Amino acid sequence: MSTWVIASSSPEISTLLAQAGAEANLLVVGNAELLDSLRNAPVAKILYVPGAEIPESYAAAISDYLEEAGADTVLAADLPTERTLAAAATAKLGGVWISSALTWDNARRQATQLVAARAEETLAISGPVGLVLESVGIPDGGQAEVSELVLTPRAGITLQKESARPSNSENLADAARVIGVGRGISEKADLEMITTLATALDAKVGATRPLAEGYGWFDSYIGLTGQTVHADLYMAIGISGQIHHTGGVQNSAVIVAINDDPQAPIFAEADYGIVGDLYEVVPALQAALEA
Repeated sequence: MSTWVIASSSPEISTLLAQAGAEANLLVVGNAELLDSLRNAPVAKILYVPGAEIPESYAAAISDYLEEAGADTVLAADLPTERTLAAAATAKLGGVWISSALTWDNARRQATQLVAARAEETLAISGPVGLVLESVGIPDGGQAEVSELVLTPRAGITLQKESARPSNSENLADAARVIGVGRGISEKADLEMITTLATALDAKVGATRPLAEGYGWFDSYIGLTGQTVHADLYMAIGISGQIHHTGGVQNSAVIVAINDDPQAPIFAEADYGIVGDLYEVVPALQAALEA
């Protein structure tokens, strides 16, 4: 079994490497600063692709290299550039692509993924596989030798310009009160109910990554690789509470969770929890505030 982890934009791959195992190999496709942050990763070996200012342009060359190296498992953090490179490599290997994995057991070759708000499934993989995972922490404790891998970009991509995007999301960094919403919200129109509650609480509204990157309802998200919250009050509405999200709000003074699943992980982080249908609880809270 030949396992490869691709890193190209963030050094926070510690939890990912823990799932990959100590025999995994690390392919760093990015700038020298990224390599410096990953030199102590606990892996078998580290290969660095120099000159990769636009990592996506190396997708074909990386895919060819991993095929020649006998790779059968390609892992990456759930980030845009990493997804591009890992998906291209998986296609070259003729493997199964899993874009919504929660965990990966490399020894058993099993992936667990979320298939509904409160349902998970475990998949056993017998052939090549590629997947992206939520990851936190900069790895340390390894002493792998670093070698350069000189590749030629073949995609013909050139950077034309960089410009800031207009944002429809709140800046939550200094907010005293924040409401976060997750996949418990059924439709975008239902956000009006949340906005009304936020106005009553003088709070700002943010969202989990699935609502931002998956549904496109927000252009930023609350989490370790997104916006972190240090509020006096953080209210999580319809949020299951995966580690990527809870890690981004754990420094809030008071956390209140509303979820209809009593086993939702968010309750382990909450100071106060309400088990119930948010479509009943939120209007009740609103009515109480107006009374």
